[in-house]
Amino acid sequence: MRGWTDLVINGSFWIGAAIGAAATIVLLNPDVLGYELGWRAAFLIGALLSIVIFFMRMWIPESPRWLVIHGRASEAEAIVAGIESKLVKQGYVLTEGPFPKIRLHSRSHTPLREVAKTLFRTQRQRTLVGLSLMVAQAFFYNAIFFTYALILTDFYDVPADHVGWYILPFTLGNFLGPLLLGKLFDTIGRRIMLTDIPRMTLHR
Repeated sequence: MRGWTDLVINGSFWIGAAIGAAATIVLLNPDVLGYELGWRAAFLIGALLSIVIFFMRMWIPESPRWLVIHGRASEAEAIVAGIESKLVKQGYVLTEGPFPKIRLHSRSHTPLREVAKTLFRTQRQRTLVGLSLMVAQAFFYNAIFFTYALILTDFYDVPADHVGWYILPFTLGNFLGPLLLGKLFDTIGRRIMLTDIPRMTLHR
């Protein structure tokens, strides 16, 4: 469930974007607040949502690995023990996993030299894959979407208070995508989902 949960949490950004887009339909209406006050009120929605996220962060649990690394091993043990007890009650038989055990060390920070070594020597291929995905998203998605409202208003003469209607389908698709496809990252695998799906489709 880890990959799906992570994708849904990150995808919930688009719920906030949908709230903002829907709000502009009302706030940017000249008969309601007008453009000057309407834009300020729209940006205020983002600030209010960030406050909600700030307080939510206080009760969302950390992963056991993060807790161990930060010297909170007892909390990590309690979380894992709770998960295991639920599985046992559901009838599962717990055995040792096929993966080798790893030893985690608690420390205050990771030295930049170690970060550079991991990125450019130990995990060079993963670094290139991650960098390629980030660059592709920046150029082929963010650069287009973040100027979408300006394109609509400046080139297509769409009224500012109507732009939200055009953004809502994007927000819906960006949230439903992780929600519906996210489980495949846990069952099929991240590597196949990211790199082998086009090849699998061509072979079929």
